[in-house]
Amino acid sequence: MNMKNMETGPIVVFDNLGRLLIPKKVRDAFNAKKFRLITKDEEMVLRPLKTLDDLFGALPKLSTKGIKEAHEDDEHFT
Repeated sequence: MNMKNMETGPIVVFDNLGRLLIPKKVRDAFNAKKFRLITKDEEMVLRPLKTLDDLFGALPKLSTKGIKEAHEDDEHFT
């Protein structure tokens, strides 16, 4: 499924707890579990966030364990 510049697609709904239900086929098109929600005027955009492993994957000698733990701790304050 090509998600680039998609103007039409499935209709999604919020559940009773306010969670947005995104179809599996759409979720699988992105290699991410976290997204940044961007709002502008009357639009909402979800942008996939790369993991630290994705960002540091080009540096195999770099251990990301400590960086990852610090990053996960910092997420509670955002």
